[in-house]
Amino acid sequence: PRYGVGTWLPEFEWAHYLPWQPWRGLIDRFAHHVVVTGNALPATGLAQLGLPAMNWVATSYLGDRVDRFRAKPLGRRVFDGIFNRPICQRMERFVLEHTHVLALSDFTARDLRAVAPAANLAGVLRMPIEMTADRPRQAPRRSPLVIGFAGRLSDPRKNMTLLLAAFRALRGGIDAQLHLVGDLTADWALHNGAADLLDDIRFLPARAPAEMAAFDDALDVVLIPSRQEGLGIVGWVANWKPIEILLYDWLPLTRRRNLYRRLAKAKVELKSY
Repeated sequence: PRYGVGTWLPEFEWAHYLPWQPWRGLIDRFAHHVVVTGNALPATGLAQLGLPAMNWVATSYLGDRVDRFRAKPLGRRVFDGIFNRPICQRMERFVLEHTHVLALSDFTARDLRAVAPAANLAGVLRMPIEMTADRPRQAPRRSPLVIGFAGRLSDPRKNMTLLLAAFRALRGGIDAQLHLVGDLTADWALHNGAADLLDDIRFLPARAPAEMAAFDDALDVVLIPSRQEGLGIVGWVANWKPIEILLYDWLPLTRRRNLYRRLAKAKVELKSY
């Protein structure tokens, strides 16, 4: 079964996860709990109730929100810094110490350990790779070159304005189309001054995983502009071989590891077929 639980006070993020009704009634219906989440906070209720839970975490609390809140109005940022973020950070440490935590990557594990040195880290569970659903073409199309990306595109971390700028530059010399699966529409392109590109951009609605194979099969190039989520989408990217994959600057990797610093600054060549 699937359940949806909302909140009346979205500005008080810490209040979302406390074990009051209706969360408490839902929790009591199940003997075992696995939390698959961005940051650790959704497991707060389980930790406070002392229930055993496996918490698969992709990022630290601050890492999950730094780009989103950088764009918020000043008043919202001040309110968040006084009434919300400090409480959430204390809750994060508590949850990391009182649930069994699996990190999505080695980087995530180090980040969580820095947040809570006593974190109950059980290990690293990387993004599973579905090797049977997607069957990319063995040869790309001749023309137009089809470039694609999929995700929660309105999330600032996806860095979609960079993708738009790259596509604009590309169209100066190559016949190409941009296919985007997610929650953006043509209004977004108009708002970002890209009315002249609309004839060559396809905004496609989100689709089920089983439907992604058809989308993948239509692509020649996967262009990933995300500044923070390179590791989180590695499993998806791996399904696209031998399609060309271009990755723009990976924020946490360039900050922490020399190997990925060199990768972020490496010259890339866009191949046309």
